[in-house]
Amino acid sequence: QAAEHAVSDMTALARSGLSDVLHAIQELRVDPVQTMGLEGALRDMLSQVEARTGLSTEMTVSGQESDLTLEEAGALYRIAEVALLNAERHAAASRLSLALEQNGPGVRLVVADDGRGFDQERIGPDRYGLIGMRERAAIIGADLDIVTAPGQGTRVQCTLAR
Repeated sequence: QAAEHAVSDMTALARSGLSDVLHAIQELRVDPVQTMGLEGALRDMLSQVEARTGLSTEMTVSGQESDLTLEEAGALYRIAEVALLNAERHAAASRLSLALEQNGPGVRLVVADDGRGFDQERIGPDRYGLIGMRERAAIIGADLDIVTAPGQGTRVQCTLAR
């Protein structure tokens, strides 16, 4: 009887765990850009970074909302995500800013920090975050510029001109 009770408890625990995993997978599938739009998704992401890290953050939006495709908006969101994650992990920054400049058909996304910066010449080829940002920008026909130097912070700028 004790064994049956233990098996029953383990089965219930396994089902609960499976339910939690399925819920987590469903959460990952939700595309924040689709549900909130690019501006809303960026604001939400930045507020999550601020809550998680305690860093001071600021977001500015200018211009009229651009008519971006879902692919373009998604790529810009993921570029911002990687730039913010890199700042969080490597920059030792105290402030992060995100700007979304919408000028007619074009868009410029800028993520900047006041952290330690880095020497781009000394970054190895295995920096998949930087590679991924460049690839995402290229896929949508955007230009990606990274301006940084040791002690000068980092500025990631992605410009989509159509």
